[in-house]
Amino acid sequence: MNRPFGSAAFVFGAALALYWSTLAPGVTGGDSAEFQFLPYILGIAHHTGYPLYTLVGKLWSFLPVGSVAYGMNLLSAVVGAGAVAATFLLCWWLSRSRLTALAGAAALAASPLFWLWSTIAGVRSGSVLFPALIMGIAVAWAVQRSGCSAMAQDAETSTRVLRGDGWFVALGLASGLALAHHRSVAYLMPGLLLFVLLVDWRALLRWRT
Repeated sequence: MNRPFGSAAFVFGAALALYWSTLAPGVTGGDSAEFQFLPYILGIAHHTGYPLYTLVGKLWSFLPVGSVAYGMNLLSAVVGAGAVAATFLLCWWLSRSRLTALAGAAALAASPLFWLWSTIAGVRSGSVLFPALIMGIAVAWAVQRSGCSAMAQDAETSTRVLRGDGWFVALGLASGLALAHHRSVAYLMPGLLLFVLLVDWRALLRWRT
């Protein structure tokens, strides 16, 4: 089985090294400054409040990684690297090509705006991570449900990782967490619902799920 997870771990490490080496060293300005201190005091950010980011940021603040501001900048670097790795996996599952997956991940990692988001405190890097996760889980679920011979090995692996409707439940969990992070993920929901209906609409009727 040609598994891409080792390559994804390498991509994560490379992206993290890039963002960490260019990380903002301290207090920034604007929204980023707000997100640097509000999680530490469990405050409420500007609309919509970003509850998931606040709670995760509070837990992250207990790590001994320097000042509060620097620590929150570092959290963005970790999340940004996770988004790059998730993009690599998504591109690989869709193309079955490591070269294509690396190109997609590199394009995201080196894009100036996302690079900036991954070096300062804020919710933006997570707003890229969650859609990549949602789409990746959706593809894994579809592969599990697919009878295509070209995807048979992936389907078998997906079954071992999460059996039954496990991938579908994970898709719901990821979507809920994404909505708790940033409302922009709502734009994905109509397409995601259509995808679910096309892949296995009966999943919506299984009461245990």
